[in-house]
Amino acid sequence: MGAMKVLRQFMIVADCGSISRAAARLGTSQPTMSRAIKNLENEQGVQLFERHGEGVDLTAYGKILYARTQEILNQYDRAGEEIARLKGRSKSPLRIAAGDLWGYHHLPGIVRKFLIRYPDFLIDMEIVDHAKRLDGLRNGTYDIVFGIVDPAIESFYALNFHKMTAEGFSIYGDSNHPLAGRDTILDADLEQYSWVNHQFEFGLYDEAPLPRSRDYTLRVNTLLNTVQAIQGTELLISASSGLETLFNTFDLTKICADTTRPVLPSGAIHWESLDEKPDLHKFMTLVKRHFEKARP
Repeated sequence: MGAMKVLRQFMIVADCGSISRAAARLGTSQPTMSRAIKNLENEQGVQLFERHGEGVDLTAYGKILYARTQEILNQYDRAGEEIARLKGRSKSPLRIAAGDLWGYHHLPGIVRKFLIRYPDFLIDMEIVDHAKRLDGLRNGTYDIVFGIVDPAIESFYALNFHKMTAEGFSIYGDSNHPLAGRDTILDADLEQYSWVNHQFEFGLYDEAPLPRSRDYTLRVNTLLNTVQAIQGTELLISASSGLETLFNTFDLTKICADTTRPVLPSGAIHWESLDEKPDLHKFMTLVKRHFEKARP
């Protein structure tokens, strides 16, 4: 059995937490999958999984192999794509990750223009949280990511960061919210309502400490969850000020600015120099032009 196939099976078992579930996902038998994992453990000379009644968990050895395997498979897949491209049988891939503000607001128009100009590219774009974006850069899952660089993490990474904009925070609610349209809103007014805390865009519900005056009654992790939760209610949420136009399309409105949150730089993040990545250079040229035109 090919080494790459075995490593993919190992990753799927780890993700599923069960050999039987992994076998079902791959359309193979449990004994075949168990044999493949056992052979891999024998090859490494260590136990990669701890077996228990509910499935399997990675051991300390397995966690090391899991982290490195993602990088190996990414590089292997890229090599295959480059070979196919050289043989004229594949489009050039460009893997992008972004937070909700970039993924739903900034990037769609840029991507459309890019694909019209360069139809031989295949854009693969995912909307994921801040930590997954940086991890994906490190292990080769993404070529470039868009969003903020958390100051607490920035010092640990040798990143190339192109600041395009800076985003503060606003407080949003349903367009019929009792506070909507009021000229003056005090902290005491906001304290009367319940709040949604979220982990899209900036991962707010990992923050500490959160404002004590806010009564968080719901946690969500996607923009769509948020919109559906707030519509027709008196719930409030603090989110990027750049989301105002998008929220308006869902009949949500800006209640007021949120001065308790910082203004954060936002832009493009990548490892290598753009001079060494001509495909990234082409895409970044359009991104920069977009923001240059948007400036007053």
